Amino acid sequence: MKARIFTILVLIFLGRTVWAHPIHISVVNLDVIADSHKIDYSVQLFYEDFQALINYRYNTMIDFKRQTRMTFKEQNSILDYISSRFRISTDSSKALKPEFSSWKIEDQSIWLFFCAELDKKVSELHIFNELLIDLYNDQTNYMIIRNGDTETGIEFNKRKTNHSFKL
Repeated sequence: MKARIFTILVLIFLGRTVWAHPIHISVVNLDVIADSHKIDYSVQLFYEDFQALINYRYNTMIDFKRQTRMTFKEQNSILDYISSRFRISTDSSKALKPEFSSWKIEDQSIWLFFCAELDKKVSELHIFNELLIDLYNDQTNYMIIRNGDTETGIEFNKRKTNHSFKL
């Protein structure tokens, strides 16, 4: 038992030098605003992981920690990746077109903010979430959907990338 505790403590202390962080998660907060027929959502990722992925995949050198504005190329790289790995479609199978609002760095996370218009007759949303699964096999993506007074939590991973949600 003592050996197991010691091993865990060593991994915690050395983990920062070996890995950026010991867990691989993202969180999407999605708010359905029925009155105005739109949704607002934020995507929270570990910024070092996301920065490395964007820099490698799109051959662009974003430094989220030091820069306050993004170039057109940087913004398009981020939008291309997010829209290829995270999609929301309606019951008519029409994919929503997200509009990038802003971003911020907080601690070790980057927050990306989006909004999208909903059709008036939408009764169901279909979510596809593979954020950073191409980077980490153990990636887990959590999503919290708020629709009025109702909150629903969903977990996505390598085996479960789709979920349907009734409005």
